[in-house]
Amino acid sequence: MTREAAGRVEADRVVAAELRLTDDAGAVLESASASVPFVYLHGHGAIPKAIEAAFEGREVGERFEKAIAPEELVGPKRTDADRALPIDAFPPGALPDVGTELELEEGTSNVSAWVVAIHAEHVRVSLDHPWAGRSVTLIAEVLKVRAATDGELARGEADGIEPLDASPTTAAPRRREAERGEEE
Repeated sequence: MTREAAGRVEADRVVAAELRLTDDAGAVLESASASVPFVYLHGHGAIPKAIEAAFEGREVGERFEKAIAPEELVGPKRTDADRALPIDAFPPGALPDVGTELELEEGTSNVSAWVVAIHAEHVRVSLDHPWAGRSVTLIAEVLKVRAATDGELARGEADGIEPLDASPTTAAPRRREAERGEEE
């Protein structure tokens, strides 16, 4: 690995970032701080493609903002995405909370569904991701980047950001806001 590529976000790198993802109304959909960063394996489909693309080629210490349209993120809301599951399909006293992601059998495959309401006789779920139909703004800073291990590459997911050497190519010091200059 070249010194130049060590701190750049590219395929097969584990990335740690501080981020905030908000919708058009300013509601925070997802956030991660420097003390508890968002960590993922770049180039392996672990996160929505539009978010991964926004990180591509960024350098450690780089802060950026990117507007993402609904069709780039998880798609538009569908009119036929809701399902009603009978309340007795869940163990007594173990109803999921609103917002919980469930795995459902849909035909011959499994699909993700999110609980949107709980009623006396059924639990209403949506096959649409909660972000469907929403435009979002991603504000992020790349904190650390390292090469993925063979195990991470085989599984397609990051174990965490450690081990990480202390070289300036992988752990840039945080810059003060006044030093940041103009952002994209």
